[in-house]
Amino acid sequence: MSAAEFPVRTKLFTRDVEGVPTDFSFSLYADRLLLIVTQLGCAGTIISTTSDSAFDSAAPTFSITVLSGKRDEPLLTLCARRIVEAAASQGFTTPMLICLGLKQHRLEVVKGVVAAVEQDNLWRQ
Repeated sequence: MSAAEFPVRTKLFTRDVEGVPTDFSFSLYADRLLLIVTQLGCAGTIISTTSDSAFDSAAPTFSITVLSGKRDEPLLTLCARRIVEAAASQGFTTPMLICLGLKQHRLEVVKGVVAAVEQDNLWRQ
Protein backbone atom coordinates (compact mmCIF):
# COMPACT_ATOMS: atom_id res chain seq x y z
CA MET A 1 0.00 0.00 0.00
CA SER A 2 1.51 3.32 -1.02
CA ALA A 3 1.41 6.46 1.11
CA ALA A 4 -1.12 7.99 -1.29
CA GLU A 5 -3.53 5.11 -0.61
CA PHE A 6 -3.15 5.21 3.15
CA PRO A 7 -6.60 6.05 4.58
CA VAL A 8 -5.32 8.39 7.31
CA ARG A 9 -4.46 11.93 6.21
CA THR A 10 -1.51 13.30 8.15
CA LYS A 11 0.39 16.53 8.51
CA LEU A 12 3.56 17.13 10.50
CA PHE A 13 5.42 20.36 11.19
CA THR A 14 7.58 22.07 13.79
CA ARG A 15 7.17 25.65 15.04
CA ASP A 16 9.03 27.71 17.58
CA VAL A 17 6.59 28.52 20.42
CA GLU A 18 7.98 30.94 23.00
CA GLY A 19 11.53 29.89 22.16
CA VAL A 20 10.88 26.14 22.36
CA PRO A 21 10.75 23.86 19.28
CA THR A 22 7.24 22.40 19.21
CA ASP A 23 6.18 19.42 17.09
CA PHE A 24 2.65 19.31 15.64
CA SER A 25 1.18 16.08 14.29
CA PHE A 26 -2.30 15.89 12.73
CA SER A 27 -3.88 12.53 11.81
CA LEU A 28 -7.40 12.59 10.37
CA TYR A 29 -9.27 9.31 10.79
CA ALA A 30 -12.81 8.56 9.58
CA ASP A 31 -14.38 9.56 12.90
CA ARG A 32 -11.81 11.71 14.73
CA LEU A 33 -8.81 14.00 14.40
CA LEU A 34 -5.75 13.18 16.48
CA LEU A 35 -3.62 16.26 17.19
CA ILE A 36 -0.37 15.86 19.08
CA VAL A 37 1.43 19.04 20.16
CA THR A 38 4.62 18.33 22.04
CA GLN A 39 7.71 20.07 23.31
CA LEU A 40 8.59 17.03 25.42
CA GLY A 41 8.67 14.25 22.85
CA CYS A 42 5.65 12.54 24.44
CA ALA A 43 1.88 12.82 24.25
CA GLY A 44 1.47 14.59 27.60
CA THR A 45 -2.11 15.32 28.65
CA ILE A 46 -4.76 13.66 26.47
CA ILE A 47 -7.98 15.63 25.97
CA SER A 48 -11.14 14.58 24.13
CA THR A 49 -13.24 17.27 22.46
CA THR A 50 -16.65 16.97 20.83
CA SER A 51 -19.04 19.49 19.38
CA ASP A 52 -22.43 19.46 21.10
CA SER A 53 -25.71 20.63 19.67
CA ALA A 54 -27.45 22.83 22.19
CA PHE A 55 -31.19 23.17 21.90
CA ASP A 56 -32.26 26.64 20.78
CA SER A 57 -28.71 28.01 20.56
CA ALA A 58 -26.93 29.56 17.60
CA ALA A 59 -23.54 29.45 19.32
CA PRO A 60 -21.70 26.12 19.20
CA THR A 61 -20.89 24.35 22.45
CA PHE A 62 -18.14 21.84 23.11
CA SER A 63 -17.43 19.07 25.58
CA ILE A 64 -13.82 19.03 26.76
CA THR A 65 -12.73 15.99 28.81
CA VAL A 66 -9.26 15.22 30.16
CA LEU A 67 -8.75 11.49 29.61
CA SER A 68 -5.22 11.16 30.94
CA GLY A 69 -2.59 13.46 32.40
CA LYS A 70 -2.86 16.75 34.28
CA ARG A 71 -6.52 17.19 35.20
CA ASP A 72 -5.90 20.25 37.39
CA GLU A 73 -4.26 22.42 34.70
CA PRO A 74 -6.84 24.88 33.33
CA LEU A 75 -4.50 26.25 30.64
CA LEU A 76 -4.34 22.86 28.91
CA THR A 77 -8.13 22.71 28.83
CA LEU A 78 -8.20 26.29 27.55
CA CYS A 79 -5.73 25.39 24.80
CA ALA A 80 -7.88 22.44 23.67
CA ARG A 81 -11.02 24.60 23.76
CA ARG A 82 -9.42 27.35 21.67
CA ILE A 83 -8.22 24.79 19.11
CA VAL A 84 -11.67 23.20 18.73
CA GLU A 85 -13.30 26.67 18.54
CA ALA A 86 -10.86 27.71 15.81
CA ALA A 87 -11.61 24.53 13.86
CA ALA A 88 -15.38 24.99 14.25
CA SER A 89 -15.15 28.59 13.05
CA GLN A 90 -13.71 27.17 9.81
CA GLY A 91 -16.48 24.56 9.52
CA PHE A 92 -14.57 21.58 10.96
CA THR A 93 -16.68 19.83 13.62
CA THR A 94 -15.15 16.35 13.72
CA PRO A 95 -14.39 15.19 17.30
CA MET A 96 -10.76 15.61 18.31
CA LEU A 97 -8.30 13.85 20.54
CA ILE A 98 -5.73 16.50 21.51
CA CYS A 99 -2.47 15.54 23.21
CA LEU A 100 -0.56 18.42 24.80
CA GLY A 101 2.99 17.88 26.03
CA LEU A 102 4.10 21.42 26.89
CA LYS A 103 7.16 22.37 28.94
CA GLN A 104 5.52 25.47 30.41
CA HIS A 105 1.86 26.07 31.11
CA ARG A 106 1.63 29.80 30.45
CA LEU A 107 -0.92 31.85 28.52
CA GLU A 108 1.71 32.94 25.98
CA VAL A 109 2.48 29.29 25.18
CA VAL A 110 -1.24 28.53 24.73
CA LYS A 111 -1.60 31.52 22.39
CA GLY A 112 1.43 30.37 20.37
CA VAL A 113 0.11 26.82 20.04
CA VAL A 114 -3.36 27.99 19.00
CA ALA A 115 -1.90 30.47 16.48
CA ALA A 116 0.24 27.73 14.91
CA VAL A 117 -2.76 25.38 14.63
CA GLU A 118 -4.94 28.14 13.14
CA GLN A 119 -2.26 28.97 10.58
CA ASP A 120 -1.22 25.48 9.51
CA ASN A 121 -3.75 22.69 10.02
CA LEU A 122 -5.30 19.69 8.32
CA TRP A 123 -8.86 20.93 7.88
CA ARG A 124 -7.92 23.81 5.52
CA GLN A 125 -6.03 21.67 2.97
